[in-house]
Amino acid sequence: MVPSQTPASTICSVGMSSTPKLTPTEHFNKVAEKYEATTGGATRELAHHAISSIAALEPLTSESKIHEFITD
Repeated sequence: MVPSQTPASTICSVGMSSTPKLTPTEHFNKVAEKYEATTGGATRELAHHAISSIAALEPLTSESKIHEFITD
């Protein structure tokens, strides 16, 4: 018996035609929704906390001193 010789392009296209093409923005939003659901909103809470902390910082000036933390 000779196995059926189906072109790879035919095999690859099966099932793909039923999936609607997403724009890059739609794809990003879909992935972001899944990520948000997976993390339980923790990333959003962390972002809000970080932004509010940054907003409370004083701006750097020529008088500012930056301390280096060295850990061994």
